[in-house]
Amino acid sequence: MLDRGRFWTPAPAEGQAQFAARGVAVRVVAGLSQALLSGPQRFGVGRLAAIAAPVGFSGVATGPSYAVAIARDRSLVVSEQAIALAEGWDAESATAVTRVDDAFVVLDLEGPGLTDLVSKATTLDFADASPSAALLFAGLSCLAYRRERPDVLRLHVERPFAGALAEWMRLA
Repeated sequence: MLDRGRFWTPAPAEGQAQFAARGVAVRVVAGLSQALLSGPQRFGVGRLAAIAAPVGFSGVATGPSYAVAIARDRSLVVSEQAIALAEGWDAESATAVTRVDDAFVVLDLEGPGLTDLVSKATTLDFADASPSAALLFAGLSCLAYRRERPDVLRLHVERPFAGALAEWMRLA
């Protein structure tokens, strides 16, 4: 069988911890636990994960565990430690929990060229407020929000598309 793998750009991996793209340092964040919560968010995130309300594009996520808003009834819980949520249906909160630890490649972007890169990648401006972190970034579905500081953008991109996003950032 032919090996078609060499025709594709590989996804950035934890071993390739950093690369530069147009005045922006891009770091692959390793070792995060991630869980998708689907259901009425007014009940699910706080009770199940014991964390603050989910952040959107304009929000700054802080702490070792936080939630990211995807839609009105969906959020992503991200933690530096293992998430203590039982996978499956939680009848009391009417919320489904799905572990997605390997579904996303997580990238932290920072540097003097960040505003320019964001303006090329999406129609949103850093000053735009959005309750959801879900957006098209370089034509790919991503979650984008600020992490710890307003000048650090964290992206969650689906693993199969991470190579394409990294290549776009290098060429942007």
